[in-house]
Amino acid sequence: MSNSLLAALTFFHVLATVILVGHYLLGGFVYLPGLQRRLSGTALAVAVDEIDLAARPWLIAAVVIFGATGTLLMVTNSAYSGWTGLSLSPWATLVLAKHLLVAALVVAAIVLEIAAAPAAVDMAATEADRQRSLDRLILAMRGMAVLGVVILGVTAAAQVA
Repeated sequence: MSNSLLAALTFFHVLATVILVGHYLLGGFVYLPGLQRRLSGTALAVAVDEIDLAARPWLIAAVVIFGATGTLLMVTNSAYSGWTGLSLSPWATLVLAKHLLVAALVVAAIVLEIAAAPAAVDMAATEADRQRSLDRLILAMRGMAVLGVVILGVTAAAQVA
């Protein structure tokens, strides 16, 4: 693989990672708690819903780009020897661990979109129920952010393995 293609793949892979992990990090620790302190009732539910709707295409694109570039970067790496060589290479073992964590992150993101986010903006729910749902959404986003940071740590370890 040419160096320019490798650089482009790495750039888009890192960009997708920043979008995905950054969304959960800033959403869970900055934006949603700030909105929760300043807004209430319908205004808060509408704001959270608008953020979710605006972020969704970015997150979907990030996951697709992340998966495609990650796969290409992995299979073209000289340390990758296929599934049969996992026990022979620390790099391959760390990359496998990373991909299992990424799969968990993607599944958790889907669950978050299907279960937690809609409950936080349910206009038919009571204000107290929406607040509890938003608290759970914030906690889930913080968990996703931590998982994303762990994935970055495993990726860094794999780079030096």
